Amino acid sequence: MKKILWVLSVYLFVTACSKSHSSPDEGDELLPPYTEEGRNVAGALVNDTAWRAQMLFCTGCGNTAPFDIITSTGGDSTVFLFAGEYTPNSVNYIDTSADNLSMDFRFTVKGLKMDKQEDLLKLDNQTFLLNGVNSYVSLAGTNHIPRGKGTGTFIVKHVSLDNSFVAGDGSPGNPIRYRYIVSGYFSFTVTINNKVYTVQEGRYDMAVMLEDNFFITQ
Repeated sequence: MKKILWVLSVYLFVTACSKSHSSPDEGDELLPPYTEEGRNVAGALVNDTAWRAQMLFCTGCGNTAPFDIITSTGGDSTVFLFAGEYTPNSVNYIDTSADNLSMDFRFTVKGLKMDKQEDLLKLDNQTFLLNGVNSYVSLAGTNHIPRGKGTGTFIVKHVSLDNSFVAGDGSPGNPIRYRYIVSGYFSFTVTINNKVYTVQEGRYDMAVMLEDNFFITQ
């Protein structure tokens, strides 16, 4: 009997340890799992309702990425933009629902700028604190006009160069462009018209290319 109890204790201990090292979103069926593969997907819980940003298809223009990075060589901030949707009156996100409502997340990070595509690698393992003043997050609905200045955290956990796809030949007007994988987490709170939006368990895994969804302005 003692031997059985000892084996059971060891099993419970090992199980607890393995769970403590698992991803925090493992087993969460409401959201896409966190990955670092450039899958062009993001997810979060907005007031406990599932929100998702996924690759969109535009008739006549092919696939449209739901994720943009906009920076300026002459400015002092960078914007990370996620275009997404949620299903009202449902905890789950329903891909086929005609009632899905647009909700975009716009993260503005003060003091961050990039001059070239290789600078994306500098984002690897960086955490940006959003104070709601200079660095903040805004929400946008169907009109895509950002509102509010929320506080929270935006994390770029992983950035890598993906050599599987290269565009351009280096000639004038056709620069060589590389594919990068940018993945991470976010969470924040923002108040708009006296309504509080609490966003938790945010995660994203995006493919990024210069002039496709990574824009460097003057």
